Amino acid sequence: MHLVRQANGAEPLRRFLESYGRHPAGASHDLLLLFKGFESSLPDEYEALLKGVAHQRRFIPDRGFDVDAYFGFARTHEAAAFCFLNSFSVILADGWLASLHRALSEGDAGMVGATGSWQSLATVDADLRMTAFSRRPGYPAWKRQLLEWFPFLRKLVPAVRRQLLQGMFGPFPNHHLRTNAFMIRRATALDVRLAPPRWKFDAYRFESGKRGLTAQVLGMGKAVLVVGRDGVAYDRENWHLSNTFWRRNQENLLVADNQTRSYESSDPELRAAYSAIAWGAWADAGPDRERIPIA
Repeated sequence: MHLVRQANGAEPLRRFLESYGRHPAGASHDLLLLFKGFESSLPDEYEALLKGVAHQRRFIPDRGFDVDAYFGFARTHEAAAFCFLNSFSVILADGWLASLHRALSEGDAGMVGATGSWQSLATVDADLRMTAFSRRPGYPAWKRQLLEWFPFLRKLVPAVRRQLLQGMFGPFPNHHLRTNAFMIRRATALDVRLAPPRWKFDAYRFESGKRGLTAQVLGMGKAVLVVGRDGVAYDRENWHLSNTFWRRNQENLLVADNQTRSYESSDPELRAAYSAIAWGAWADAGPDRERIPIA
């Protein structure tokens, strides 16, 4: 399933379809395009992009977040497993779906994905986070201002803030699979508890919180793996060695998204900040060598 949101325009769909056509999946599958925020028909621009692409389509209102759509669909449709790709996904390697499916089946994993992180919102350094996110090109001015205030607020009410965040998120390393591109068995998805996220912070809690998606799957006694373009499945203690997310040149990345592109296009100082947020002492922004294009 690839999520297509009207608010993003047609460009992300074009990038996804080009990558989907360029890189054979390597496994039999049905492609479902979930159109969010559209009417029951598509503008001509979208129909032109979809010409000749075998797919099914569904239309849903533009409310909630990606995970609502993913798990809602899994609960109402039959399939052995689902692979979910967000609006900004770009496939980077041949056999990408086969690699994910092999990792899911052979190791009896509960969930596998293209990227994972150890970041913890409960323990990340506020100044480091401000450096990483406020310096991104095109970052909204109001968000930059909030990040500039954040260290002050952190010092003003440290005990309250620490108590709240530690109640929601585990300490570093806070293992969580990112939901930009992941595969899950339907049987596992049906056992996942998801309260409809009302705010973006709710989505963060579902992705990386103590009662979030990865935590629930691990609680079922199932492994959660990151799969690289090398076809290797990495257990959570070795996710950093996969070099797929915010580490070195992300040269082993299987499916790119807006966050991996932000890292790829950043200068060495900013890349180092990203890497430290995701991997702590295991960070490695890599040498300043030629970068692997991921667009």
